[in-house]
Amino acid sequence: MKDRTPWLDALKKNVEKKSPEAHTSVALASADAANISSEVLVGHTDKTDRSLPSHDVPPAREALLRLFAKDREWQSFFRSCCEMSTYRLIAQAWQLRDELTDRGHPYPAEEVEDALLSLACKLLRECVAAV
Repeated sequence: MKDRTPWLDALKKNVEKKSPEAHTSVALASADAANISSEVLVGHTDKTDRSLPSHDVPPAREALLRLFAKDREWQSFFRSCCEMSTYRLIAQAWQLRDELTDRGHPYPAEEVEDALLSLACKLLRECVAAV
């Protein structure tokens, strides 16, 4: 055991000498990793922000309301789908989506479906699709 003590003492002295330098380099290394992570996060956030629709494009709900206000046929089509069932409204959403796309307002199918269900609940509360 006496042989191990001088060896441990020498190791401790060596570690104590390098300790402030080691701590500084570890702190800098972890700060660099945090900065890199922050830059990556900012890069993803920037991409997300750019992928959002611009303020010139109305939400699908507003685009559908404008469509129904301008064209009575689409309004009656929407009403008849709502009176049939929720399934019918969702199954026919592709037609309204295509019409919006033709008018220069492309939206994902899910967004159009959500907007249609929202409008059914708000405008036609007594219809089957609103329940």
